[in-house]
Amino acid sequence: MATKATPETITVKPAEGRKVYWPDGRPFDPDGDAVPADDPYWIRRLNDEDVVPAKLTAKKEA
Repeated sequence: MATKATPETITVKPAEGRKVYWPDGRPFDPDGDAVPADDPYWIRRLNDEDVVPAKLTAKKEA
């Protein structure tokens, strides 16, 4: 489930064709999620273009 972004977070999603993982090894949601804006791990992912800025969209429940 996606986390709502706050001023201390940014919302990112994997760049096209990329698989991204949380620092603890869990797969990152391909639709994006909020991450800490000042975390070196996510800053590096952005700089390496592994993730791109995104807007979270509400997921439809089945």
